[in-house]
Amino acid sequence: QGCSLRSFPSLPSSLVMSDGREVLSKVLIDADNDAINRRDDDEISTTCPSESEASPRTTRCSSEVESSHPSSGESTNDALRKLKQKLRAKTDRDRQAWLRLQHEDLVRGERAIQQKLQREVLERSQQDANARRLQAEVAHERGHIVAAGQEKDDIKERMAGRDRQQGELCRAMQQKEGTRASLQVDLHREQQALAERQRAEQERQRRIREEQERRYREEQRRLYERHYTRCIGG
Repeated sequence: QGCSLRSFPSLPSSLVMSDGREVLSKVLIDADNDAINRRDDDEISTTCPSESEASPRTTRCSSEVESSHPSSGESTNDALRKLKQKLRAKTDRDRQAWLRLQHEDLVRGERAIQQKLQREVLERSQQDANARRLQAEVAHERGHIVAAGQEKDDIKERMAGRDRQQGELCRAMQQKEGTRASLQVDLHREQQALAERQRAEQERQRRIREEQERRYREEQRRLYERHYTRCIGG
């Protein structure tokens, strides 16, 4: 339908039609005004034919004009012009009311779109905040994992050092055991040698004593024989 869009200065420069097309408001204004003028002319020509036509419709049109404009001094053209003006004024009011409703719908739609965009922006901000929070938590957990891995490596290194110390201690103990066994063998050998020397010394002492006893007996025997011979000879 035709629209007096110029009466709405806040109306956007373009409108989106029901089929999705975007049309400039000026194009709509010009097209609607042309259509309204043609429709008004068609209504008047259909409702009130020319004066040359002699028909009951002419009588009805004249009666409508006369009833609308009771002044008998006015011509039919003046009555038609006034009727056309009334029809156009009524059509303009209807158009303005329709435009007002359309404008309100557009404002509500724009407000709804803005609210939807605000909600989407808020949701996106919330999602971004959640994503940043999750990233921070992941980084924090990754730090814990890295620290745990470092601690695990430190524990492994300490255990390896302890194992090395235990290995060195075992080798030292084995060396000590070997040294002690060797010392025990040497001690046993020395003890055996000492026992042999002691037996040899005891044997030598025994022989010395036997020799001394033999010499003593021999000396006693010679002394006895000498004394006995002297006694017999004297």
